[in-house]
Amino acid sequence: MGCDEDKAQATARRTRGACISACARAALRETLRQDGVVRMRTGLLDWLRIRRAPGVRVRLDAEGRLHIAVSVVVRYGTDLRRLGNAVQESVVIAVRGLCEYPVGRVDVIADIGRREED
Repeated sequence: MGCDEDKAQATARRTRGACISACARAALRETLRQDGVVRMRTGLLDWLRIRRAPGVRVRLDAEGRLHIAVSVVVRYGTDLRRLGNAVQESVVIAVRGLCEYPVGRVDVIADIGRREED
């Protein structure tokens, strides 16, 4: 019986991991579609190619909700409130149908790109 439980737990972990990866890729795709986003902001883990979706972190909390953080570099002069709301809305819509976990929150971390020379 213990072996069957171990297999079931391993399958559940793989399924959970696949769901989180799919949500990260969907969040990346939807974020890059937004007007004003220049690129994703990457860090060391992205540079080392440990993350499959650069600039996106997805975690599952104890209550079974997804928490998604998206880090972007935006065009100088972009309305950050409008962009943040648009990213949040599009990510929630894209992720909602991918797995059984509800979206707890979507955080948008924005860095402003350099001002273009006239």
